[in-house]
Amino acid sequence: MRLVSFVVVLCCLAVVLLHPRPVFPQQPVDLETSSPAPEVSPRDTPASVPETWTEPVTGMEFVRIPTGCFLMGTPQTESGRDLDEGPMRRVCFESFWMGTYEVTVKQFQLFVSETGYKTGAEYGKGCEVYKGEFQWDKVTYWRRPGFSQSESDPVVCVTWNDSRAFAYWLSKKTGLWFRLPTEAEWEYACRARTTTARWWGNKSEDSCEFANVHDKVSKEINGFPWDASACSDGFARTAPVGSFPPNSWGVHDILGNVWEWCEDSYGLYREPVEGHRPVDEGVIRVLRGGSWKCGPEMIRCGYRNAADSDIRSDGIGFRLVRVR
Repeated sequence: MRLVSFVVVLCCLAVVLLHPRPVFPQQPVDLETSSPAPEVSPRDTPASVPETWTEPVTGMEFVRIPTGCFLMGTPQTESGRDLDEGPMRRVCFESFWMGTYEVTVKQFQLFVSETGYKTGAEYGKGCEVYKGEFQWDKVTYWRRPGFSQSESDPVVCVTWNDSRAFAYWLSKKTGLWFRLPTEAEWEYACRARTTTARWWGNKSEDSCEFANVHDKVSKEINGFPWDASACSDGFARTAPVGSFPPNSWGVHDILGNVWEWCEDSYGLYREPVEGHRPVDEGVIRVLRGGSWKCGPEMIRCGYRNAADSDIRSDGIGFRLVRVR
């Protein structure tokens, strides 16, 4: 049994929660302990040309995620697994549209220019950064996160509330409905019919071919004291979206680059599950995917993180789904 304190330090993201994360007991009956399905890697998944659609206001591209079902969560044998990643359960979906890329600085700028919106970091104590320790930096926010970004980099230092404000604006502007992905939608899109720890396989040392992670380059330049992937991806901080190959469903950067907010509140996995319906039972919200600051254990499709809805960090961004 793991006891989690009010202060959650997750190496590449440290956040202070207003409430403790739940304690997760071992499950007496768990799908991951009984006759697991054979491992499916990308080479076993037939290639296809993803169907895409471009939203006309921001130029944001979306890719159609196909109808299907999957086992959400991780087996007990997966390296780095936490107790909150189980029990595994079957979740099914109708097809839906997910952002091919994370929302960029340029796209967020369009929103701010039209609405005059100010982010949580601009009203409060800035953005969370790491300078020998995790701390708030009053001068950092999405325009000035503490390092250089291009307009094609993912926007960072945005809260869950900021992300939803952007989605609301885009929905009102287009007459369509955009929101953050549910946690189940996110993991389904990340796995893309694979069952390995990462959509490209299990080896963390392969990460630099497919994702922007805390690696040898980041270790040298940023000096983070936690474990780094034993490879080099060429980026010390955020990378322009689409710098790495997509998974077999055409989704780029779903692991690494920036943590991505999900619509859901954080809590125990439970049955039954409606994949398109978010869990909304508190202020602690789910983050998925890891970031440029994260070592191997967090760069996994099944890894779960959580933070208060007003937390902002130079490693947190978001992507959208289109509901209709």
